[in-house]
Amino acid sequence: MKVSLKLSFKIISFLSILLLGYSLLVVYAESPLMEADINGNVLVDIKSGREPVADINVNLHQLIGDTFTTISTSTDSFGKYKFSQISIENNALCSVSVLYQEIAYSTNFVSCTEDPVQFDVIVYEPTTDNTFLVVDDMSIVLASVDPMEGKVWILEMADLNNTGDKTYVPGTGPMSLVRFGLPEGYFELSVDTDLSNVEILSVDKGFALSGNIPPGSHKIMYQYSLSYSKGDLNFQRSFLYGVKKLRVLIPEGITFIADLDIFSQNMEEIEDRKYTEFISIDLKKGDKVTFEISQLPVLNFFNRFYTEIRTAYFDDLILTVMAVLLTIIFVFLYKSRLKIRNNN
Repeated sequence: MKVSLKLSFKIISFLSILLLGYSLLVVYAESPLMEADINGNVLVDIKSGREPVADINVNLHQLIGDTFTTISTSTDSFGKYKFSQISIENNALCSVSVLYQEIAYSTNFVSCTEDPVQFDVIVYEPTTDNTFLVVDDMSIVLASVDPMEGKVWILEMADLNNTGDKTYVPGTGPMSLVRFGLPEGYFELSVDTDLSNVEILSVDKGFALSGNIPPGSHKIMYQYSLSYSKGDLNFQRSFLYGVKKLRVLIPEGITFIADLDIFSQNMEEIEDRKYTEFISIDLKKGDKVTFEISQLPVLNFFNRFYTEIRTAYFDDLILTVMAVLLTIIFVFLYKSRLKIRNNN
């Protein structure tokens, strides 16, 4: 009995030590890895250069897993700010943001475990003049064709460039929004962009971005579907901001014609699929171009019927065939049994 008690005591003591060690590891892992100074400058970009922004509120954001924390300070008369001896969690990501002229600016989230960490935030004066907006490069790709549904998926990628030195701020009217026209009858639209703090709005004949456009190049990617009939598809595209270089990629074997000057024509291979690349340059702002696509795949009556049966009714067809086979087997066995009885 005493030996048993001693053994139990030792086991309990050992488990207690293990639990204490694990708790210390957890506490250590979740405790601040270090204390760091985070500083930087807030500068406004103007024609004559960059000038400091004094007495502006600066927010330091720390992201640890799903936890998001924010602390604030202000810049001095030289546009400098500093967060002293900030506790930095393990694997934390940090970013700095400011609000200048009612426009939010922020840095990317990066690791902030190195001391010191510096974030410089560049801000711009606002403008409602959109003449500085231009599309440098645009690609229009006939990405996929579904002959069963009679539709195509078109992928477009645009590099929208604010060539000025001010942030474009849309006015109060809908026509001041940054808009992209789409062909009539489009559906299944999806849009993605690297611009922050923007919303995608549906507008007449396309979509719009309800947000501010700071100087520089910004990527916008969108996909939509169009229906076609008898292997042909004709549609018109408008280019509100012009395009310096337009690339149209059409799968090999499909005919493409457009009422624009083709600068060059090449063969490209994307994911083991061959495309014909048509390149045009210097489309003017507001240009409208008609695209004519033909020789799209079309299912004949037999192929369409076979495809519908195979896709929509395949399970029912299998069950029906199995039921017929079981019925035949049952009838055969029943007749065989009757024949044996009659012979006896």
